[in-house]
Amino acid sequence: MKEFTFVVSEQFNNYKTCDFLSKQGVSDEIILKVKFGGVYINGNILKNINDKVKGGDLVKMVLPKDKPNPYISPTKAHLKVLFEDEFMLAVVKERGVLTHSSKYNKGLSLEEMVCGYFLPQEFTFRAINRLDKQTSGIVLIAKDGYTSCLLNKQMKEGKILKNYCAIVNGIPEKSHFFIEKPIAREREGSVKRVCREDGKFAKTECQFIKKIDDEKSLIEVVLHTGRTHQVRVHLASENLPLYADGLYGEEVKGKGYILHAKSLQFTHPITKQEICLYSPLENFDF
Repeated sequence: MKEFTFVVSEQFNNYKTCDFLSKQGVSDEIILKVKFGGVYINGNILKNINDKVKGGDLVKMVLPKDKPNPYISPTKAHLKVLFEDEFMLAVVKERGVLTHSSKYNKGLSLEEMVCGYFLPQEFTFRAINRLDKQTSGIVLIAKDGYTSCLLNKQMKEGKILKNYCAIVNGIPEKSHFFIEKPIAREREGSVKRVCREDGKFAKTECQFIKKIDDEKSLIEVVLHTGRTHQVRVHLASENLPLYADGLYGEEVKGKGYILHAKSLQFTHPITKQEICLYSPLENFDF
């Protein structure tokens, strides 16, 4: 079990305890889990989540033990760890590895590897950024539900800066450019996305790095929004599809596209420390 303590400022004097916790970024789901026996005011167990707090009160929230996913098999495997503290873990996912386990896809997933990393302790996998199977790079994982709430809020508000690098077919006409096109599902039930006016706003920033050869180039991408397949869809719409991306460009037999989440920058939601994680693109092949 993990504990979090909050001091009630005068700003929240006379707030209901549930409303005060909500203002601290605690989700409704967590409030439901802790409302009976999981909240203490000045050391005394709270009997009613609607009781009011006073300025200067000390509110302690004790999260219940997580229930592990019964459908995965935690597995000890090599895991490259970039950062770890009591609240979060950042690791590097390799190409071809699923982020989450799936009954429809065989093979070891990052979820199983991370849960294996914590053995013999049980662990609930909460990935903050989710990478497609073929996409490599940094994955940030929260170690508890409250930290997950805070990080997901930062993600939705665009406060986690995500940088990728990609190998594309084509040479950009400009060294630095933005793509702002709404993205929608191609049709109901389809995996493929398209740029279309009825889609959700999406913004991608691109920087040309170098030519790989006369037909391919390496570019750096900054995501200002986080739509499904955003990098792949936006670049394809500019006639710069990822090399070997069979869904949005041309398939290359025996090859997969190269897209790498190389850095994450954000403010630690608990310690307020500025975090900058970096993992270079290495050993790509054509």
